[in-house]
Amino acid sequence: MRIVHLTIAMLVAVIAFAVPAQAVVKPKLPISQEFRKIDNVIIGKITGIDAERRLVSADVTEVLKGKAAAQQMRVQIVQPADLLKAVVVGEPVVVFARNNGAASIHLADTWFASQPLANVPMAWRTVQEGTVMRLGFPGRTSALVRVVHDLAAGRFALLEEVADPFAGEIKAIAKLNISKPTFLLAGDFTGDGKTDLLAGSPDGAKLFVNGGSGFEDATEAWGLKGAGGSRACYDSAIGCLLLGAKVLTNDGKKFSPAGEVDLPADLLAVAIVRSPADSKPQVLAVTTAGQVLTFESPAAGQTQWTKKTGPALWKNDAATPPIAAAIGNFAEDGSAAIVVLREAEITRYALDGKTPPADFTRLTGDRLGVYDKEGRGFKGSAVLAMDVNGDGNLDFVIVHEGGGMVLINRGYGAFFVSVAGAKAISPSAGKKPPFTLTSGAPCAGAKLRPEGPPDLLVLSADGQLYDVPSRAPAEPATP
Repeated sequence: MRIVHLTIAMLVAVIAFAVPAQAVVKPKLPISQEFRKIDNVIIGKITGIDAERRLVSADVTEVLKGKAAAQQMRVQIVQPADLLKAVVVGEPVVVFARNNGAASIHLADTWFASQPLANVPMAWRTVQEGTVMRLGFPGRTSALVRVVHDLAAGRFALLEEVADPFAGEIKAIAKLNISKPTFLLAGDFTGDGKTDLLAGSPDGAKLFVNGGSGFEDATEAWGLKGAGGSRACYDSAIGCLLLGAKVLTNDGKKFSPAGEVDLPADLLAVAIVRSPADSKPQVLAVTTAGQVLTFESPAAGQTQWTKKTGPALWKNDAATPPIAAAIGNFAEDGSAAIVVLREAEITRYALDGKTPPADFTRLTGDRLGVYDKEGRGFKGSAVLAMDVNGDGNLDFVIVHEGGGMVLINRGYGAFFVSVAGAKAISPSAGKKPPFTLTSGAPCAGAKLRPEGPPDLLVLSADGQLYDVPSRAPAEPATP
């Protein structure tokens, strides 16, 4: 085995690059704060729509706080004029009402600032869209129902404040015996609690096991000699690796073949997960044309995984092709969904195709132009799904020559936007990083410290491994 030794100088200060001080991202009005101070929180179910009077009727189904003055509520939608078309009988409505009658109402996936109708209990007229409330929670009405239920039950899990990521010093921590790497995957493959690395190259994949004092090239010992592929993904919970089109299982000592999947040539994103049906490994893939493919584990004695064709999530439009995408726990209920990056848009799609796509405003509460003021877009961006704040949710990192942004997963399908986090690792940083993140750059999130969130690891063309802490660490990284 070839061992890459890490000297004290490399760990502490061989190459250090200062980045901007860490700041905090939070909404102007957190939804939990509004829940605490509001007098009444009521959930209803839409029962009727009077298009002529622009009136929506709903039965009260739950009172989570305060009281309801009647068993039926009415909402007159004045503006926007076309929203009434989006109202659906049977869908929920959520009301945050003050005792003086003023209310913030969420229906048809939209927040409204509303005033009471005179002499009619539980009746309001919408005044304008509630932009401040939308920043507190930008998601759909069905997701808001889960939010207020969890608030009432004391198990609230919506992230309402987070530090900008990548605020630590960038350091070179190792030199790996690999040239022109094509991908980087980090994980605890040996089960000893330390981060190991799998990197691809034109000469094949290499596995570097963390020996404590450095990374040992254990490619052959772990059964990966001659293995290759342009990408890889791993699920540590089921010990399953997808390397190119080959599936391998990990027994803690080596990887063993477990069949192959017939991945399409126009593959956009892929992930290996635990099947919700039988807990067996399952491969999820989405093509550039938006076609969902699911590969089920083969029967005993078989090697080919069974392919099932799912829905087409979008129409193949040559004018707006996907640049990159990632599959992760991005859905409103925490299940797998795909976030797709295009030159001028970011969109989340449910993999079953049953939930409408969520655009940037639905995800964050704001317009994209608020953060991309010059209209640069995302051409040439590097994209990575990693957990930047250590809460167990995958976040969506976008970096380009002008900066980029990090979409930080708040849970319930909502996201914060950190521009400072992306800028710190882009060529536009105050002090330029020693690497350039472009489309397809080999990088990965990795847990290098007992405390704190995962770091970002970047592997350069000559095998130099850089560590970008998400926050300024109180202790050195222990790769």
